[in-house]
Amino acid sequence: MSDFFSGSRHGIDVIAHRGGKGEAPEETLVAFANAKQLGVDVLEMDIRVTSDGELVLIFEVIRFVVSSRWGTGDYRPNVAAIETSSKSIDRRLVETAKKHGLKLHAFTVNEVDDMKRLIALGVDGIITDFPTRLLELLSSRTPSSS
Repeated sequence: MSDFFSGSRHGIDVIAHRGGKGEAPEETLVAFANAKQLGVDVLEMDIRVTSDGELVLIFEVIRFVVSSRWGTGDYRPNVAAIETSSKSIDRRLVETAKKHGLKLHAFTVNEVDDMKRLIALGVDGIITDFPTRLLELLSSRTPSSS
């Protein structure tokens, strides 16, 4: 996996939703290990900070991807990307996100035709339960080296 903010190796961020829950039990070490082995760019997981400062995985919490500064005890989120339903994404939304310096990620995209449409529109990332499908699509679009 690459550092989330360093950019994708695939042209767009391949984001394994809850570790790729269509390919392994969601939000488990098995799913995360599988996604890493596949070569996804980002593991999407739902986390919260407990009152004693521990991170825990949970469901349905975050709709903005945030970066934070840990280590000093301060938590200062900075919005880095907007995640929205793939059905709401059109050219205008892509252009607006780029104008404001935000990445635009589509969720949850599991069908190859939908992936193709979003790639053509220029989204920065696709959140999917089936990262293998997206990786295969992206690899088929890349000219092979001879």
